[in-house]
Amino acid sequence: MQFSLLGILSVVLEVVRPYLWMVAVVGLIELGLIIRLGMRAGKLKVSRPTVRLAMKIAAVVGLLALVFAPSLTGASHASVQGWLDYTALVGIAIGVFVGAWLLLLVPMQLVQASSGTKID
Repeated sequence: MQFSLLGILSVVLEVVRPYLWMVAVVGLIELGLIIRLGMRAGKLKVSRPTVRLAMKIAAVVGLLALVFAPSLTGASHASVQGWLDYTALVGIAIGVFVGAWLLLLVPMQLVQASSGTKID
């Protein structure tokens, strides 16, 4: 079976469509946290251990996306056969990693700043 880029995008849209309201809610919460972070910009410093911890958690989430992405579309890993399938799967995992890292970074910085403790 041969897939096109438009076919892959339509499958992704059908998978994501039931969850779009959750994406909107998380986006609004993240926007509020970013605004709060902007108001504290003078007092807040980005700590390297917090960034690293957020990257580690996001890497785990990205690997889970790599494992579970085919099953979300009703397929299995046996269905992933061509280079386009593998490229799409790796792209999904990288996108989920970057998204999770960006979503985790702001709350973790705020928690670290409000508690006054250093995350190692």
